[in-house]
Amino acid sequence: MTKEKTITINFWMITTVILAIALAFVLVGGKSFNAIDPEEASKKAVEWIKSYFAANGLNVEVKLINYSESESGIYKFTVELKSDVGTTTETYYVTKDGKLFLPQAFETEKLFEVSGSQENETEQQIEKTDKPVANVFIMSHCPFGIQFLKAYIPVIELLGNKAELNINFVNYIMHGKQELDDNMIIYCIQKSEKTKLTKFLRCFVESGNSSACINSVGINTSSLNQCIKETDEKFNITKLYEDKSTWLNGYYPRFPVDDALATKYNVGGSPTFILNGKEIRITRSANAIKEAICSAFKEIPSECKTTLSNITESPGFGPIGEAGSSSSGQC
Repeated sequence: MTKEKTITINFWMITTVILAIALAFVLVGGKSFNAIDPEEASKKAVEWIKSYFAANGLNVEVKLINYSESESGIYKFTVELKSDVGTTTETYYVTKDGKLFLPQAFETEKLFEVSGSQENETEQQIEKTDKPVANVFIMSHCPFGIQFLKAYIPVIELLGNKAELNINFVNYIMHGKQELDDNMIIYCIQKSEKTKLTKFLRCFVESGNSSACINSVGINTSSLNQCIKETDEKFNITKLYEDKSTWLNGYYPRFPVDDALATKYNVGGSPTFILNGKEIRITRSANAIKEAICSAFKEIPSECKTTLSNITESPGFGPIGEAGSSSSGQC
């Protein structure tokens, strides 16, 4: 298990490094500038990405999802990167002549603005309330959504009686029918057997086997199945899955149980962390999430004195407390 997770972490880290290093080598051709359309430029960049992965021995499927012209006058495009360790979507950039591929774009006017520590920044941005509300939007088989859940579970256990700590769902899925089914299972356990939610999640984030976790935790399968049936019928989940004409961009089945909230907060990936109505980007450790939520109380409860793990959790299924290398990945 540990060996597999190390490979997963290193794969995405290597992917980022390769594409960043590649920036120095992509300028080709002469000095003349001839603009091409965004589709052609994006496809050219995608072909280059594919060849670069192959040349470096990485088995990655690269699929172009969309493309457009950015406000800064360069083209941006979104791709799906898929390997045997997971799937993610990334947005990259390419110059209008298709000769320079840019893995990242930084706003130079904002690049050197420093606002202090993460905790202080959170306190400045988040409205304080008597009972903070957290909404964590995930896909149940997204490696980075699982990473966030691993850090979020101990916070739910500590502060679940003091704050409203929710698990919500991105309004589409990216990881097949099993993700759709497991999304509904988590949704229904949270709805009908909330006292067993964190026990189930602890099992699920480690094994990825929802059926085994339902049995080991003692979830009432009769009420669970009834909830799943009602949820499916209410939101037309199976019908949407079977009708590919409804899929997002033709690739991703809809999962609309939290569509109103996801739309309200402009959720575009897993995980997305909303605290008292504002999106927060935070280290995916239990203590960092706890500190953010505690900073949103008008009167801080005594539970906030408890120190949780400062370990940044690893992406993907595996034990809680297995150190990862980054908190930036998103499906």
